[in-house]
Amino acid sequence: MERFRFIALDAAGHVQQGVLPASSEDAARSRLEAKDLTLVRLDRARGFSLGDILNKDISFGPAMSRGERAVFIDSLASLLDAGITLDVSLNILAGMQSRQTASDTVENLLKLVREGQSFSDALDAHANLFPREMIAIVRAGEESGRLAAALSELSRYLSRANALRQKVIASLYYPAFLITVALAAIVVIVTLVLPEFEPIFASAGQELPLLTRIVRSFGRALVDYYWVAPFLLGAVVLALAHARRDPAMRLRRDRLFLAMPLVGRLVLIGQTAMLARVLGALLRGGVGIVRALDIVEGTLSNAVLAGKLRDVRNEVKRGAGLARSLSGAGGFPILFLQLAQVGEEAGCLDDMLVKVADIYDEQLSLSLDRLVAILVPAITLVMGLVVGAIVFAVLGATLGLNQLI
Repeated sequence: MERFRFIALDAAGHVQQGVLPASSEDAARSRLEAKDLTLVRLDRARGFSLGDILNKDISFGPAMSRGERAVFIDSLASLLDAGITLDVSLNILAGMQSRQTASDTVENLLKLVREGQSFSDALDAHANLFPREMIAIVRAGEESGRLAAALSELSRYLSRANALRQKVIASLYYPAFLITVALAAIVVIVTLVLPEFEPIFASAGQELPLLTRIVRSFGRALVDYYWVAPFLLGAVVLALAHARRDPAMRLRRDRLFLAMPLVGRLVLIGQTAMLARVLGALLRGGVGIVRALDIVEGTLSNAVLAGKLRDVRNEVKRGAGLARSLSGAGGFPILFLQLAQVGEEAGCLDDMLVKVADIYDEQLSLSLDRLVAILVPAITLVMGLVVGAIVFAVLGATLGLNQLI
């Protein structure tokens, strides 16, 4: 028997919420309908099983994670679409959060709304949790009187972004496991196995084989200078942080990413998908094209493409069309330019941009699958060569030992 958390409206329009035991989601829906309740949202309730305990978020991360943020926006859109007021919806969602920090965040949003601030301004007060594009889409929905629709569009955007992110992370599990196991084997061999041969050869007045000596020198350096590793790691972190803050270095880094085989295509497709989806959502919400481009520019993580989009915004501001300006800036995919032009000419640019985003999300997913398919055997081959060299070093020492005997 499973437990389902529900939000529903009774015949009088009052909000009902709670936890319902049922054998399945369909059974839970049937039980609620039998009580003349109009279902707004139904989710599996968290219990105290071993899986729930192991999956429980005990990290020291942000007050509201990406997944919690997506569920919050989706739930809020459902409640508003059902005719529930914003403050009541926030009050309901504050009690449904699984973590206290997330609950406190929603309660603070509710407090700001009840003090007279708009929902977008309340989100802006938590700009460290809610990205700029999210706040802009919400503000556009408020200004056009279509907040529920804007939140629904935002929910789809967040769901796709989170699904893609989880797919990338899941795709890296196996390569990371391979590298970890191979490195552990290398460390054990060079620090524990090979040193046992050294005194035997020394007592016989013989040297270790050349390959064994090379690998043994690496192991000795690993043992004697292990304390250098934290300093090197700290230096790398500081260098990356400086490169991220310095505009010139960030521009060179992002230009390099775009020029890299495979990786450059992934970056371009991903950034184009984000550009198209956020821009389409803003235009649907009634935001002007110039202001929308200004907002989207701040959402792009690649400085090269953000600079090109800045040029596009300036051209559009002077009266040029979007597709023509994108084509003049260069660097954007041909399909994106063609469909943007079709959307402009047909007067449905916002819908066409969302379709473009869907297309590029699918392409990005396929490209990631291909990259992982290439990455796994490549890592296996490289690590196999390294481990093979070390194994030959051990075999060489073993054969040399037999000759001594």
